[in-house]
Amino acid sequence: MALQVHSVDGAGARPTPSLQSVPEFCADNGISRSLFYRLVKEGRGPRITKIAGRTLISAEAAFDWRAQMERETEQGAARPKPAKYHGRQARLEPVSPLRKAA
Repeated sequence: MALQVHSVDGAGARPTPSLQSVPEFCADNGISRSLFYRLVKEGRGPRITKIAGRTLISAEAAFDWRAQMERETEQGAARPKPAKYHGRQARLEPVSPLRKAA
């Protein structure tokens, strides 16, 4: 779904009200669905609207989110730390220098 844009008092362009699904929003903004939901979980995603079990993003929320991402980039905001590894980790046993090799 393409966003229509109009000028607001000549100060800049703002999108007209419309709603996008998560896949449409992600495609328009070049992000994956997993990144979208991670950003929402971190409180850094766009405002979302739930209607009849669907997650939707208004054009205004998308515009505001892009502006916020630009501000964070300009400020040199640190990226969130990667998630901790939750899988099994190999345990290394200390080797005694007195132990004889077999």
